[in-house]
Amino acid sequence: MTTPPQSDRQGYCSVFFPRTGPLRLDDMGYLECHGLRISPGSFEGAAWALELGHRQWGRATLFCMPELPLPSREVLRFTSGLCEEERDSIASARSGLQILVPPQTKNVLRDRKRMLRFAQAVMGSDGLAVADHASKLFWTARALEDELCHDADLDITGLFVTHAVYSESDTRQNGDEHPPTRWMHTHGLAELGALDFDILRPNAELHGGAYDAVRALAFAIVEGEVWPGAPPYQLGNPRGGVALVRADVFQVRAAPADAALRDHDEAHSSDRVVVCDPPAGGPLALLRGRPRPSRFLSRGINDRSVIHFTKGATELMAERARNTYGVFRTLFGDLQHFELPALVKLGYETDLRGGNVEHLWFQVHGVRDSIIDATLINRPYAIAGMHEGQRAEHPAERLTDWSFMTPLGSITPRDFRAARAIRENPGRMAQFLATLRMMGVE
Repeated sequence: MTTPPQSDRQGYCSVFFPRTGPLRLDDMGYLECHGLRISPGSFEGAAWALELGHRQWGRATLFCMPELPLPSREVLRFTSGLCEEERDSIASARSGLQILVPPQTKNVLRDRKRMLRFAQAVMGSDGLAVADHASKLFWTARALEDELCHDADLDITGLFVTHAVYSESDTRQNGDEHPPTRWMHTHGLAELGALDFDILRPNAELHGGAYDAVRALAFAIVEGEVWPGAPPYQLGNPRGGVALVRADVFQVRAAPADAALRDHDEAHSSDRVVVCDPPAGGPLALLRGRPRPSRFLSRGINDRSVIHFTKGATELMAERARNTYGVFRTLFGDLQHFELPALVKLGYETDLRGGNVEHLWFQVHGVRDSIIDATLINRPYAIAGMHEGQRAEHPAERLTDWSFMTPLGSITPRDFRAARAIRENPGRMAQFLATLRMMGVE
């Protein structure tokens, strides 16, 4: 049985609105339409508070503070996963409410999702976004709709945010609107009792197709598979070994040019590590020599790189893929006329002893309730009865991942942003694809 990330800390979030002035208690009657039971509550310093109860979600406290800090442009600017339109929308917030949700299961992936359900109800029809105070993530109304249309637990990316920071001097000198990122770092993992991490001079692909490297490292840190002073951790291949160095140690021992890449203020020093190359002389060599930022995450990742997930992470990802199979089927029907490649990853037992499972990618031709018609596009390593190019019907219970390949990025069980963009402007997508095909790009 897979053990998901555990936490007994309560969920805490803010819901932002465009309305100017304080939100009134008398305006909260709409919450009953979402099946919420409402009763008077209390919270120190609040203008008013309500206790909320729900048959499935449990209970929460909703309260209105006289002065609620609003999202700053500076924070929104460096928060990944938001488009400019979403940043502008969130920055227009003029008021807000806050929600506290006690833990119910200690499965933080499930409890945070319960918090998001309360937050979506509070947003009503005019809420702009939700800010999770622990993960520092912003959830727009559209993102919440995609996440809450199914019952799968959150992915680990729902527990932390990545900030991408570049140098202002690069913009002024080169006139580049999007200069190279000098420092990518997370917030939110320390709130679980784990460690946040910094990647210096990150490969540009870490913002897109190679983001799995960030996810895999987050899983490994939360699960305790890697820590400062541990043996090198094999994050990927080729040459994908990494070591974690505490931020305060890195700041003192690293080369000045490397140390200058990151801020070492109060918000970016404690419970934080820098991802570095493994030391040539073993873990103790980090105490004697200069730690060097990970070259694998800086320039080593390419389309041939293999990212390693822990066994626990692989099982959690497979569980989410199976629990979002209904979403995959809906997208398959909605996107079929665009002729976008639809892929599934299925797990099959190998011919080797020990019950090993090989995870193989297939191109999908059709889907039913529990059957997937697909063609194998990998060459199996240790399954004699399967071969590349073989078409067959497969049980959906073998599903461990799925993806739609689009010009706007992949749609996966963990990331629906491209699907939202296509739904909002299908005509533009059709025109874009037609242009690519006229150019001979498939």
